[in-house]
Amino acid sequence: FCLSRGLGDVYKRQVYNDRHHAVVPVSFDGVRLFTPGLSPALTLRAHQFPAIARVIYQGSAGLVHDTGAGKTYEAIVGVRERQRLRLSHKPCFVVQKNKVEDFRKAFLRAYPDARLLVADTKNLTGSKRREFIARCATGNPTAIIMSREAFKSIPVSAERLTAYLKEEEISLEIAIEDAKKSGEDDRTVKQIEAELENTRERRKEQAAKIGQDRGLTYEDTGIDYLVLDEARAYRKGPVISSLPGMADAGSARALDLLLKLGYH
Repeated sequence: FCLSRGLGDVYKRQVYNDRHHAVVPVSFDGVRLFTPGLSPALTLRAHQFPAIARVIYQGSAGLVHDTGAGKTYEAIVGVRERQRLRLSHKPCFVVQKNKVEDFRKAFLRAYPDARLLVADTKNLTGSKRREFIARCATGNPTAIIMSREAFKSIPVSAERLTAYLKEEEISLEIAIEDAKKSGEDDRTVKQIEAELENTRERRKEQAAKIGQDRGLTYEDTGIDYLVLDEARAYRKGPVISSLPGMADAGSARALDLLLKLGYH
């Protein structure tokens, strides 16, 4: 269109951009990728290349395909390319318990020379948990693969949990003030106050553990990138609200993930 410097044209250009150029979705269609190390036995389909590019360049993006469309190999190849480009060092794939072995086989089919560290729940009981975390920390695996249950069994440090509870305590105090100002009924205020008291007690318990239990924790693993299979299982995170019926403590699984993502 016209690039005249007249004020009328400047206004028109601004209106046009606001209406049509305000949001431009990122597209990786037609992207060219080089995947050194990928087994020649594996042939990627055309739609998988844009998805792999998303894993590389939009690290927090999700892959949403129908069953059988190839999400597993998109994630594996994308993560290996991130490693090759030094965007991540020690990735971890968290999958359903019944898919751990299948995921291991898929990874080795794509990259036969990969060094994998695989763990299910039985591998992280008692002293085995400490041994596994030590292997994560001191080893240099191509990738770590573990079940959801195994992932959740690795604790975060008492310092991290205490810091999170302190932030939650502040948010609850703000929610109480907001509820009182907006004239919410006493039941809502009392519910938030009860949650605040519970949070304070938990923080005191965690603060007492600092310096006492120096066991290996999630922070010691060195994991710097997470891939979550069927991520909707983590959708119910904690919600703090002064509105009646809106507050939700969330699921333990989602809270555990929130704490570990905070570390990254």
